[in-house]
Amino acid sequence: MLTNDTEVLENYYHNEATMIEIVNDSYQYYNENPYVNCENDQVESMEEKNDINQYLKLIEYANAPLYPGCTSFTKLLATVKLYNLKVRNGWSDASFTQLLKLQRERLPIGNTLPESTYAAKSLIKSLGLHSAMIHACHNDCILYWGKYEKINECPTCGESRWKVDARSQRCVQVSRPKC
Repeated sequence: MLTNDTEVLENYYHNEATMIEIVNDSYQYYNENPYVNCENDQVESMEEKNDINQYLKLIEYANAPLYPGCTSFTKLLATVKLYNLKVRNGWSDASFTQLLKLQRERLPIGNTLPESTYAAKSLIKSLGLHSAMIHACHNDCILYWGKYEKINECPTCGESRWKVDARSQRCVQVSRPKC
């Protein structure tokens, strides 16, 4: 089972205003102190300057239309929605890059959709979102996470976390059918 912070946004990120709220939540200090900027004497370190620049860039991406004249998507909104699909459906990085390239070709000239998975991940990483693969019981009893992270069988149903691969005779994660 894959859990990730982008899933939390699924019912939340429907427009540019909420994307700006997400950026502001990620960079709370700069949102609460709008007079702090890179030229200001209040900035003491290069790391803080980089944070401020990243915050301002994300605000720009949350406001900029995906392409000239677009009113329904911004660069940030489109990237988060597409990346959410990638994660939820287990797409490889290569297949997602192909999808991004196809979408860029389909969109009008001047669109700002990222060109690759790497570019999309870089943009989303700035929001502090990440994903992690977490095993689940084959019978959906538990997630092998937290206090169950190191156990090898489900404490509820007794099902093994692993199965033996017939060819290699090695223990592997029990694969789950796609819904």
